Amino acid sequence: MNKKTISALLLEDLGYKEYKNNPSVGDRFFQKKFTDKKGVKYFINVKHFYYSNNGKQSRFWDFSMQLELEKGSVNFETIQWFNQNGEYSGRNVEDVEEYFEWLWQKHDKPYCKLFGG
Repeated sequence: MNKKTISALLLEDLGYKEYKNNPSVGDRFFQKKFTDKKGVKYFINVKHFYYSNNGKQSRFWDFSMQLELEKGSVNFETIQWFNQNGEYSGRNVEDVEEYFEWLWQKHDKPYCKLFGG
């Protein structure tokens, strides 16, 4: 298996934009908007955290998506999709995107915003 490492450069190459963050959203924050001809489907947010545990430095990447459903908002997020050193643990960013697209479709395609018409 060809191991890759998730990075800010990889995310940017895949269309994610980095935003100036504040401590409540991690050490770094990236977002990508997903659209089709009808409107804005959803956003995927990526939080990058650094932390220290007993002197050992670690980091992790957290992917999340929020859907606006009829009865309220629902948040979905990944846990342990990437190893602490950022290497793929059998999954990749495209897997995250495919999974979130599947969730969006399973929830009857709730758009964030419809384009004019």
